[in-house]
Amino acid sequence: MALPPERRAAFVRDACGPDAALCATLGALVEDASDARAFIDGVAGPAVARLTAAAVGSAPELLPGEQVAHFRILEAIGGGGMGRVHRALDLRLGRVVALKFLPPLLGADEGAKRRFVDEARAASALDHPNVCAIHEIGETAGGRPFIAMASYDGETVKQKLARGALPPHEAIEYGAQIADGLQAAHAAGIVHRDVKPANVMITARGQAKILDFGVAMTTAAGCGGDGAAVGTIAYMSPEQTRGDPVDARGDVWSLGAVLFEMLTGRRPFHGATERAVVDAIRHVAPPRADRLRPDIPAAVAALVERCLEKDAARRPESAGELLRELRAAQSGLATARAARRRARLRAGLTALAASLAASLAVIGLAARARVAPTAPRAITSRAAHRVNPEALALYLQSARVADNARKREYLEQAIAKDSLFAPAYAQVAHAYMWLGDKAKAERAIAKALALDPSLSEAYDALGLLRMWRDWNWPAAEAALRRSIELNPHNPKAHHELGQLLMRVRRCDEAVVETQREMMESPREAYGQGGLAEVYLFCRRYDDAIREFEKTLSLARDSSAIYFNMGDAYFFQHRYDDALAMYRRARWVPGWAWARAGDRREASWQAESLAVEFARTGRNYWIAWTVARIYASLGDRDHALAWLERIYDAREGILVYLAVQPQFDGLRGEPRFQALVARVGLPR
Repeated sequence: MALPPERRAAFVRDACGPDAALCATLGALVEDASDARAFIDGVAGPAVARLTAAAVGSAPELLPGEQVAHFRILEAIGGGGMGRVHRALDLRLGRVVALKFLPPLLGADEGAKRRFVDEARAASALDHPNVCAIHEIGETAGGRPFIAMASYDGETVKQKLARGALPPHEAIEYGAQIADGLQAAHAAGIVHRDVKPANVMITARGQAKILDFGVAMTTAAGCGGDGAAVGTIAYMSPEQTRGDPVDARGDVWSLGAVLFEMLTGRRPFHGATERAVVDAIRHVAPPRADRLRPDIPAAVAALVERCLEKDAARRPESAGELLRELRAAQSGLATARAARRRARLRAGLTALAASLAASLAVIGLAARARVAPTAPRAITSRAAHRVNPEALALYLQSARVADNARKREYLEQAIAKDSLFAPAYAQVAHAYMWLGDKAKAERAIAKALALDPSLSEAYDALGLLRMWRDWNWPAAEAALRRSIELNPHNPKAHHELGQLLMRVRRCDEAVVETQREMMESPREAYGQGGLAEVYLFCRRYDDAIREFEKTLSLARDSSAIYFNMGDAYFFQHRYDDALAMYRRARWVPGWAWARAGDRREASWQAESLAVEFARTGRNYWIAWTVARIYASLGDRDHALAWLERIYDAREGILVYLAVQPQFDGLRGEPRFQALVARVGLPR
């Protein structure tokens, strides 16, 4: 040290020779020796912390089954420089608690023991949902003090961060809860001084709990006045690394560091050594969080930046101020997210509705609605009747539109032009049925059969009506088989019979019947999609995916096909592939969000669809979707309530009740079994 500062580095290099590690250590010691305080902070302090941790590790281990006072030890769950923690059973009250023991090395120090007791007294005075509850303080037979604390199911923020950064809305919510707990502590005169990810537990219900007031000191005792730098280096404020007095703004700094890490997945201050970290804390400005991750709201990034100001006076002056700003940012974020979700939901519903009308249906509905006989097969009547040319033109025009209301208009006009045109009555019956007018459908079928008892199309309309509206499965099968008997080349009758057989779980027969349909209409997506749907609900998912892929080249709109492929992957538990397909369909359903772990998004979608259902009135596909989402969330009561609502409206979509895999978790419920029985399906 007698050498001038400019010659010391050269001396160290010459003294150490090729030993780079020795050179670095000696250089640090020489540099630190010129500043006693820096030496204590950067070298001695961390070394003492490591020695303390080692002392904890060398303490006699309490074994499961041992009894301490009125607690029986269950297992060791953690430890640190200020104590070891065990899960234990309170034999008096029959509850599980966490027992924190002061290590023997510190237990012999009256000052440390007093600080340990102060922790318990200070923290036990806090009655706040975001602060770990302290039940009592005690002492072992050997004189080691311990604290009995609440035991929570969940994981620490540190454990969560091991998997990467948190979603911004989640990080902000946890940050706000931590700030809320700190605000209560500061109001009681307590500064935590060791806020870090390992000291925040997130319970199974998503509630943040601040743990371990082990280095907390009451402000009345002169927090930090002893010049000791207590806490965990990476989250210390600059004043804490210097051993200066620390107040509530030191906790604000530490929470800022935790928020930065939750948002970005990395700590704000780095260094190869503890001294380098301390130097970064004191002198280096971290990057703005939103530059590392663009989806972080600018207001939140600016708030974190303020928390990490070197000058305590420039930080939010209290945890309460930080809480208010986080809640304000959270409100803005929630509003923006809700607007985006509403837009996504509307876009998704619009896109899906379009694909339902124009292509293969999700759950098969629109496919049946859209199909009309092509011109060569339009009239299979054996009755001799010369059709009015204008009526025939209107009839053929109805086959070219997907919308049932327009189809009905063309067919009614055709009937007005020619009241003896039996096929027009048969086809308008389909339109009436899909529009929910069962009485008109019945009358139209009766009129068609009165005009031509051998009209195949009238019988497939009758079979469809008996299946979708009456749930009379034997009568529906008989009508469809009669249709095929009258015209073995009627693809629609083969299709509907295949669908019926699939819904009553006669899968092998369903496949054969649908293959016959495809032989009658090899170039139509309708037939290919029908076979894919049979495979889907017969749980032959690989076959379903293969057939859906074939259908892509035939369909005018592939959204519904991608959606059905998403279902096939979903039911195989191939959730990433399912999500990719749903996105290609331009709408991700709630059950996919639920499986991805975003239950909040799934619940929000179910609630939004419920509102949409109330607005639209009779769109029971929406009600069916809501039931599927609630089933995926494990909310059986809501799922069953929506299914019962569909039943009360006598909506045909319940024909899928026995084969929909989403409802497998409901099949043991008496309400579900009763519903299946009322629809006439096999249980």
